[in-house]
Amino acid sequence: MKDNILENALSIIDKNIRLDHKEITRKIYAETNYCDQDYNKFLAVISSGDLTLKDYIRKRRLYLAADELINNPDKSIVDISSEFGYSEQTAFTRAIKREFNKTPTEIRKSQKPVPDVRKILENHLANKSRLDSLLDRFESDNLSNTDWDYFETFIHATDEYGFDTSTCCLISELSERLSVPFAHLLERCFDMMIDYNQYSEEYMTEKLDFMEEAGIESDRF
Repeated sequence: MKDNILENALSIIDKNIRLDHKEITRKIYAETNYCDQDYNKFLAVISSGDLTLKDYIRKRRLYLAADELINNPDKSIVDISSEFGYSEQTAFTRAIKREFNKTPTEIRKSQKPVPDVRKILENHLANKSRLDSLLDRFESDNLSNTDWDYFETFIHATDEYGFDTSTCCLISELSERLSVPFAHLLERCFDMMIDYNQYSEEYMTEKLDFMEEAGIESDRF
């Protein structure tokens, strides 16, 4: 068993990628005792709110289908589409086109790998952070109510404030060092960001107006 519950889920997904979404989530729950809502929380934190478990499974399925197109040129597109759960080739073509901006035929001809969502997640899992320690504790059923509050606050910060995961982790570490509540520090950082951007915009506008009046031109502004 791997050390990280997300890594476990990713491996289970790959082994069962040709099954439908419900069957895959059942297998994940059977092997990890965590449901799709739990994984949705983790993925929301890692992806700044952009990714759910269902999204990941869809993207990973399309990536593996595209990989099949490239590495098995003798297998027909209709067979690959059927193998990955598409009853019609046209639906498969639309899904591939929407995800990678190329048709299955174009992907096969180009022989260039397409973006892999799993690598994005694995890059995060390779970096230790406050979130990683929480995931370890979640795996051992040792999460407190405070930790759940942390997850909710983290998701809110990425969703409402637009902070990326790295920024949230840095603010989290700072909140622990200063003994300041994480949510309060996030809110203050957001207010400071708004004030800074507003000041910068006003300053640059005044500077440009002055330069224009003085007849100064520069490619830098």
